[in-house]
Amino acid sequence: PIWNRDRDGRGQVGKSDGRAIGFDANGTIGGVSAGGAGAITTNNAAGSTLNGNVRNPTTNDYYNRGNPAGVGFTRQFPGAACSNFSKIPQGGDLGGCLIDGQQQYAQIQPSQETLNFFARGAKQINADLQAYTELNIYSSKSNSSTTPSGISGSVGFPGGPVSNAAVALGATHPDNPYFGTTARLRYLAGDVGPRVSNSESDFNRFVLGLKGSVADWDFDTAFLYSSSKGSTARTGYLQRDVTFALLNPSAANVAAARAGSAAYAALPAGSVWRIAENGGLNSAALYAALSPTITDSSKTTTTQVDFKATREFGQLAGGKIGVAVGAEVRKEQVELTPTTGTERGNIIGLGYSAYKGDRNVLGVYGEALFPVTKTIELSAAIRGDKYSDYGNSVTPKLGAKWTPAKELVLRGTYAEGFRAPSAAENGVGGVAAFGTAVDPVRCNLGIKEACSPLQVALITSGNPNLKPETSKNVTLGVVWEPSNRSSVSFDLWQIVRRNEINQGQVPVAIAAGRISRDPSTATAIAGDPGQITAVLVDYVNSAQTTVRGFDVDGRHRIDLSGGNGKLTFDAKWTHLAKWLRTETDGTSFDYAGTHGNCDTSNCMGTPADRLNFGTTWEQGNWRVSGIVSYRGALSNTLFKNDPDGCASHLANGNEAPNGCKVDSFTSVDLTVRYKATPKTEIFGTIRNLFDKVAPFDPLTYGAVGYNPADYVGAVGRYFSVGLRHQF
Repeated sequence: PIWNRDRDGRGQVGKSDGRAIGFDANGTIGGVSAGGAGAITTNNAAGSTLNGNVRNPTTNDYYNRGNPAGVGFTRQFPGAACSNFSKIPQGGDLGGCLIDGQQQYAQIQPSQETLNFFARGAKQINADLQAYTELNIYSSKSNSSTTPSGISGSVGFPGGPVSNAAVALGATHPDNPYFGTTARLRYLAGDVGPRVSNSESDFNRFVLGLKGSVADWDFDTAFLYSSSKGSTARTGYLQRDVTFALLNPSAANVAAARAGSAAYAALPAGSVWRIAENGGLNSAALYAALSPTITDSSKTTTTQVDFKATREFGQLAGGKIGVAVGAEVRKEQVELTPTTGTERGNIIGLGYSAYKGDRNVLGVYGEALFPVTKTIELSAAIRGDKYSDYGNSVTPKLGAKWTPAKELVLRGTYAEGFRAPSAAENGVGGVAAFGTAVDPVRCNLGIKEACSPLQVALITSGNPNLKPETSKNVTLGVVWEPSNRSSVSFDLWQIVRRNEINQGQVPVAIAAGRISRDPSTATAIAGDPGQITAVLVDYVNSAQTTVRGFDVDGRHRIDLSGGNGKLTFDAKWTHLAKWLRTETDGTSFDYAGTHGNCDTSNCMGTPADRLNFGTTWEQGNWRVSGIVSYRGALSNTLFKNDPDGCASHLANGNEAPNGCKVDSFTSVDLTVRYKATPKTEIFGTIRNLFDKVAPFDPLTYGAVGYNPADYVGAVGRYFSVGLRHQF
């Protein structure tokens, strides 16, 4: 088991099923890794297991159904022994039934089929005018699976939160070890099977354009239409009302399930869901009602007309002034429909995500290049954009280049930029997902578990008053070319981004009372309002981020004697000196070289160093290239100088990984190309040539046990071959 620490409830927020921001914590309680589902039973807390953990109705302590020493059991279930479900050594005093859920059910690389077609045609109308068209069609189908659904995962939707903490085995359920009394259950639905997602996406792009020359101007204008459609069908997810009724067929539960599911209403009266070792007693009709196929769909379209033109004017000491102007008109439309059932919070462990928006955009720009002297070149550009949903933005750019000697170039730029709010951020709709939060009210009452981050639903709504994110970028660099075979460049850069669009801070929303609670989870302590089940937040303009670092690029060529071709060496090193995020309250966090920022990118971390080194040999029709890719080590803390120390620990208290550091990772790729004829090329690639294994990373939630940036180290060595022919 791995215990991950979260900062103020802001950490564990990523993506679930590519839709909702959040993660599915089936098998997770109090920070226990889902990969070790069910490896804990204690007072009022338990993981979900393949054989079921059940709460003693008197003491509120959880015990595994296969435990012959379960306190207060009125029935024993020898068939529920953990050894019948897992071959993993259990060890320790955690109880439950530890399994490697990801190894057993999930995939590193899902199956995928793709089709890509591209065509381009051109017609020379006359010497100065050409018409052209482009068509691109892309289709993809993929199938992926993950661990079975737990029955207690909380969910949320725009109408409010839904807590499944009270899911229980009814007093007369034949698999209830406390037969005669209703008892809460934590169960990983292995008999239902893994959660499977079948996704399809189609992308179409069409361009019709005209380019040419007129009155010393070179111009290019085009019409663009693109659309992207996606759909996903999911199986293995549990319908909440049916789950409750089949486990605990009380009058209220049965009535709710009959009203919400025709498939359940068609089942014989008194039907119950037999769990774990008795799952084989269930009918296909029962499973169809319990876990129906659920779907969602999405569509994005862009319609655009643009025009751009360039020409030269006048004469300066260094040459003619180059001028470019352009304009574009664009309409964007986007819609994501909610997954079946999530619009009313009726799918356990899957949050609601849906939005709809459209806008019109008008943009104009101009750019000029001034060769002031033979050694000094200046450039300037400006762009204006008008968005129908938030307003206007004007962004300038300035550049300078000085060549004091033919081997040496000094250069610098200043630019401003912006990012408009997306439809999910300022449109109609919302996202309900999962995160963690500390409960100050219950913590102050002396309820210890409330002082640590516990899972909650996060219901995030769009904000039509959002401002765009803005940025200011500065670069300074030098290029040295001692010969036509060698060059090296060094560039310093800094990016300052303001008005960042983020989810509102969870602790702030809790302090303001924008929460919902589950009174049924209250303890005997006076004034206990019960656990927080959901926190209501909006997208807001919040933080400022300063990112600073440098790039080093080098290139050298060697001509081999005897007609043996040439060797080319190139290298690029990127060093991140600072990634400083400053919140609106003045607090700041530097993520460079650490595992933060865990608000984004599946908590992949922010390596301080990345290095690519390549070697290419070319001779005749042959070309062989090798690339070495290096990712620097990460401190497994949430930010630099984190006073809380390591973000992950093993169950025995040791830092995870040892030394609280995710090791660096280096991989080598090899590519070979052979030009069989002037129009035919054969090529092949070996990724991760030496079959390096990705280092252990317990914190990221974009993958299990390894960092998604080290994907090739999880897949292992693999090959691809191809043929390209030009007609």
